[in-house]
Amino acid sequence: MPTISLTIGPIHTLVQNVIYALPARTTRLRAQPVTNILISNDGTTFAGPTFDATGQADISGGFIRDSVGGALVKFSAY
Repeated sequence: MPTISLTIGPIHTLVQNVIYALPARTTRLRAQPVTNILISNDGTTFAGPTFDATGQADISGGFIRDSVGGALVKFSAY
């Protein structure tokens, strides 16, 4: 199955354990809930990003997945 590319702007609802491609530039990620979000540079080794108190993190390139399902994510350009 091809990797789904996420875009800057709209809110995306992630499906459990589906790997998505992040936008190809540095973005501000807003997520709800933040505990389910995992980021990877290579698409195989995932770890949670460091979110601030408002549920935002700066990320760049790579891949994202939701370990539980149903997380809402939005990417904003700088």
